[in-house]
Amino acid sequence: MENKESFNYTYSSIHKEEIEKIRNKYIQNQESDLDELRKLDQKVTNTATFGSIFVGIVGVLVFGSGLSLVLSFGKMILGIIFSFLGLLVMGSGLLVNKIITKKLREKYAPRILELSERLLKE
Repeated sequence: MENKESFNYTYSSIHKEEIEKIRNKYIQNQESDLDELRKLDQKVTNTATFGSIFVGIVGVLVFGSGLSLVLSFGKMILGIIFSFLGLLVMGSGLLVNKIITKKLREKYAPRILELSERLLKE
């Protein structure tokens, strides 16, 4: 009597999607026009937002320094001046956002318009 012991293995991945996701990280994909258009638009928006947030944070720190001068050290005039300057800097955050957005839109407008025209023709 012949005793044939064999082992058959059929691979059936439950995690096929995860494997594909990991595999796709290592395949260099060319960026599509739509991806480039999205990145340029996000670059304009995010840069302006970060700039205005930075200005706002600086304003808050100056304002807080003024309050600290008044409340902790009793330097009323100097504290009021610092607090007022901090308020002005905080208030200029929106203006900074608009200025940065305008300059970046002017810079990236030709490429964005070129990409959008190409995509709209498809």
